[in-house]
Amino acid sequence: MSTYLVAYVIGEYDYVEQTDPNGVLVRVYTPIGKKEQGLFALETTSRILPFYADYFGIKYPLAKLDLIAVPDFGAGKQ
Repeated sequence: MSTYLVAYVIGEYDYVEQTDPNGVLVRVYTPIGKKEQGLFALETTSRILPFYADYFGIKYPLAKLDLIAVPDFGAGKQ
């Protein structure tokens, strides 16, 4: 898991959330009106975190994990 990926996002977003079996709150922020498009990421993340905890023998160390879906992201484009 990368420890250097950080994003600063300004704007209004909707979110969907659920707690994984280990008690980690997972949220996926999406553009307003597009919450349903974050459900796949939410379901997948909520299942992968416990898998990694079992596989590596180390639980996710934080109480929550936030993800964001941005509508158009052109990193490095010119």
